[in-house]
Amino acid sequence: MNELHSHLELVRQSIADELAIPRDQIDPGSRLFTDLGVDSLDVLNIAFRIEQQIGRKLPVQVWITELAAQPNGIDSFSVGDLCRLLDRQ
Repeated sequence: MNELHSHLELVRQSIADELAIPRDQIDPGSRLFTDLGVDSLDVLNIAFRIEQQIGRKLPVQVWITELAAQPNGIDSFSVGDLCRLLDRQ
């Protein structure tokens, strides 16, 4: 199974629970900050939800630093991008 798809439901559910929105409004192309309205506190809470499910700590601060250095910055960070970062762990 493609890693994006193996993490997608976990990520979608974590975001839906945190933001209190339906999972079907969240797809791999949804940008966390610009489309879904995620803020910095939401990021930490979503990461915590995912950590609880997978049983390991995520390097959220490292990810944010890497993303901020990208040409499009953090605003273009998508649900699919988060799934790919989880795959790197």
